[in-house]
Amino acid sequence: MRVGYLLSTWLIAILLVGLGGCAPSTVKFDYDETIDFSRYETFGWLEQQGGSTTVGVPVSQVFFQTARESADAIMQKKGFRKVGAAPNMGLVIHIGTGKTIDVAAWGYSTGFEAGRGGSAVYARGTLIIDIVDNRAKRLVWRGTASAVVNDAGQATTSIEQAVGSILGRFPPQ
Repeated sequence: MRVGYLLSTWLIAILLVGLGGCAPSTVKFDYDETIDFSRYETFGWLEQQGGSTTVGVPVSQVFFQTARESADAIMQKKGFRKVGAAPNMGLVIHIGTGKTIDVAAWGYSTGFEAGRGGSAVYARGTLIIDIVDNRAKRLVWRGTASAVVNDAGQATTSIEQAVGSILGRFPPQ
């Protein structure tokens, strides 16, 4: 059982590295345009209710802790105060992993990279940060970062960079 946990932890480290090394390849955000974000002053972490915050391979709590610590530092640098009780905003981290097939790798010409044979399957990691209005219990902002996995040696740096890329767009202007 311990070997399975270690293997899944190593695999998730490999998958999450795609979120860093360099900036994530895709960063998106969406938010409720009716919200006045200037009224938010405090934040805290919401605990997941009724299920896991991961999709794909089970994720070590170390990765969630790294993401939380990085988000704490960024939010505080932006002037928000972290509080334990009754924060204005509740933050939630979701991590997903999966495999993608490169359809340009089937051996026919696409006008570029012509002549490649076979198929290519690669790993992709996704990190999502939700910001919830704690009083209304309503999602008000969501940021996502995803990237192709490259190097397994820098999981912590990768997560920190992904969190920075996401929260760099909060609050919306």
